[in-house]
Amino acid sequence: MTQTTCSQCRSDISLNQAICEHCYAAQGLEALAGMDPNWRSQRLARRLSLWLGSFGAHKFYLGDPLRGSLYLLFCWTLVPTVLAIRDSVHLARMAPAQFYRRWCLKLA
Repeated sequence: MTQTTCSQCRSDISLNQAICEHCYAAQGLEALAGMDPNWRSQRLARRLSLWLGSFGAHKFYLGDPLRGSLYLLFCWTLVPTVLAIRDSVHLARMAPAQFYRRWCLKLA
């Protein structure tokens, strides 16, 4: 496996990593462009889950329309509200690198 060094913290990372595990700096063309096209904001997802979570807005934003539709379908009950609060806490406790791997990288 080929290794390279991070442009920010100078630690060794794999050549196919999009972000550094140590300092979370973008690598490769994403760093040159300034933004990853699949980028989603962890803070915005958390705020959507708090403000509009009963309607599944955070699920639609994160690219999960099936669960977003279920939240919207059952919004008249309190179940999506409780789940949205749980999702907000989960998003708040998630590390930025873990959020990036889970919601921003498109796995083919």
